[in-house]
Amino acid sequence: IYNKLKETPTGENESQQSRLIKYIEATGMSDVYIELWLKTWLHEINKPKTGAITFFNSDTIGNKHSFDIVNEQINFFLDNHEKNITYSWGLPHHHASQKKGAGFCLFNNVAAAAIYAEKQEYEVHIYGLDVNRDDGTHECLKEHECLEEHQDKKITHFDYYSHRVYPWGHSNDDSNNYHRRLLDEDKDKKKSKAINFHHQKRDQIGDIHPYILEICNNIYAQKDNEKFMAIFSLGFDSHVDEATKIGRVKRISDDDRKNTRFNDEDFMFLFDFIETLEMKCKIHFMMEGGYTQRVLESQAKAMHSANSGNVQVNKYIAELNKDKSAMNTSGPATGAPLIISPAPAPPSASASKCTTS
Repeated sequence: IYNKLKETPTGENESQQSRLIKYIEATGMSDVYIELWLKTWLHEINKPKTGAITFFNSDTIGNKHSFDIVNEQINFFLDNHEKNITYSWGLPHHHASQKKGAGFCLFNNVAAAAIYAEKQEYEVHIYGLDVNRDDGTHECLKEHECLEEHQDKKITHFDYYSHRVYPWGHSNDDSNNYHRRLLDEDKDKKKSKAINFHHQKRDQIGDIHPYILEICNNIYAQKDNEKFMAIFSLGFDSHVDEATKIGRVKRISDDDRKNTRFNDEDFMFLFDFIETLEMKCKIHFMMEGGYTQRVLESQAKAMHSANSGNVQVNKYIAELNKDKSAMNTSGPATGAPLIISPAPAPPSASASKCTTS
């Protein structure tokens, strides 16, 4: 089927199909493309009812429209990956590995995009903000040895997660076997960072989350690097108001949840920081949604209204610029990475004056 489609693309999206094949081959993701996509896509488009559902496994379903959405999202990235900032909504992806879909995820757009960018000589950071582990992304990158400390591998995966949700660890030390295996692998792969929400809390409720500030600092350090790309795997079930059992469990107290999970102000700070920062690097947000409608609506509004008028963001960037000037005065080595330590004190969320439309 794969070879036949390469020779004679069919259907309304002939040029897109040809382009997607080249993209998948370039990223080395052809295994998942063959197994989950082409066979099923060709099967689906021949069904009389295009809305008919196919079960790939117990927790991953889709139909023709699912593949159309993935198609559009990949083509959007191909068309816009050299732009400074992009936002794209799509299907969930971070549980899909190279050879199968899982956890509602059909195809791992983030892993494919990162591998594609790395082959274009970009240094890539992946920031996985979903509350669950990015196990599929981890597997895809591991398969391509992108997480090894090789000179020619330039992808670093920052996986922010909670051990208290799927697949449910039982303590802060991640004793659950699944987490333990991934963490053991992480120890040997310096470019894979497993970061537990419960290991870092806000100083006080109202502060911007330390992990958001950590991400902003990393991006600030690369802002003048034209060959740096940050890709956000953005699942909003890490939000404090997530109401489903997948993102929230009873044994976490309200205060603990507010101190460890992200909130509206955190995401707004991140989006406004990216919009405000004068930079040459590339930032791509790949949204994969969540479960609670209020959370999705508030984050969509935050992205849509992201602007450079956020007072606390401007103050934070001013502090970073001041720290950079102080470092430059001491004459760091040419080409040395900028590391800002300690970070400026977390701004109070109540200072935000960002307008919404």
